[in-house]
Amino acid sequence: QLRPACPRRARRAAWASMRAPRRAPRSPPPPPPLHHDHHKSTAAASASSSAAALQPCELEGHVPGVAIGFIYYSLTTLTSLGFGDIVPVHFPAQVCACVEMLVGVIFAVVIFGWSLHYFQRQIGGNEPYYEHEYGVFRRIFQWIRHSVPGVEKARKFLIAYLLIFVIGVQISSLITLLLVEPKLLDEPNPHQTRGFYVLATMQSVLLLLLLSVSLRVVFKMHDHMEIGLGFLVQSYLSTIVVFSGVYMLVYLFSKDAFKLDDEEMTIDSAMWKFLYFSCTAMTTTGYGDITPRLMIARIAVIVHMIVSQVYHILILGLGTAIFVSRQREGEVRNASGEFDAHGGALGDGYAMGDGYLFPDLMHRRMNNQAGEEEW
Repeated sequence: QLRPACPRRARRAAWASMRAPRRAPRSPPPPPPLHHDHHKSTAAASASSSAAALQPCELEGHVPGVAIGFIYYSLTTLTSLGFGDIVPVHFPAQVCACVEMLVGVIFAVVIFGWSLHYFQRQIGGNEPYYEHEYGVFRRIFQWIRHSVPGVEKARKFLIAYLLIFVIGVQISSLITLLLVEPKLLDEPNPHQTRGFYVLATMQSVLLLLLLSVSLRVVFKMHDHMEIGLGFLVQSYLSTIVVFSGVYMLVYLFSKDAFKLDDEEMTIDSAMWKFLYFSCTAMTTTGYGDITPRLMIARIAVIVHMIVSQVYHILILGLGTAIFVSRQREGEVRNASGEFDAHGGALGDGYAMGDGYLFPDLMHRRMNNQAGEEEW
């Protein structure tokens, strides 16, 4: 049996429910008023785009990357290459750049003059050749040349056909790499496999071989070796080809290593692009349409700039000077033979200004009281 509810309690509960405030459901806060700032949005967009454009190299905050960047900038200024990817903006930096430009010109002239003086003394026979230095290495090379069959023929072939040999090595190595890893051009940043390190080592050995052969030949041009300007031209062009192969190798394993106009290139266009870039770097032209961005690419360009200065000062400059000196010695010998054959009568091409070539004739001419022509 149910107990009837107390009417007094029912009235109290109804009265309490009427006095209690009703809570409305919480609604989300209204959004703040929109104030569109066009300048801030434009600045943020430009900052994000510039950060995306500079992401490969300029935003590398580690110390080696910054150090390599400044060495690269210093050498581009010192060698008058000037790609234009790094430029001085403020007045102190511009003053330092001007000073370094002048120091670079003076340095090149002084080194060339000192080297030319050294070679003139070597050619004149006033000092012995540098064979007493590096005697152990020279004996080892001499033993290899005379003991191992085919080394002497290979050395002569390399000197005669240096450019063809270098081009053949570059093409064969590139074909081998693409056959082993055919997806190398499609992947943006492929993993650096053993093939990369093998080819990088091969390029380094080829460059050292090229430099050693060129310097050896230039230092021995005054000796019995019959080397002309053709070898110097081959050596210069071979260096351009070798560094184009180095740049191509860096690009294949890191597509962001260089700033290029055409980011999607075929193998043919990439070979031509880097051959063109190597030529502009070797001749210190530096248009700036292709510039290195990653640290490894800048290291390759730094080595290229140093090698370029060595070629300009030592190999091309001194090699040409020695070649001209040898030609002059041949003319002197021919003139001496003509003088002996004609009893002291030389041709019209030899004036008194060339008397230092014939000191006895100058002495006789100066002591001739009658002033007769004895030439």
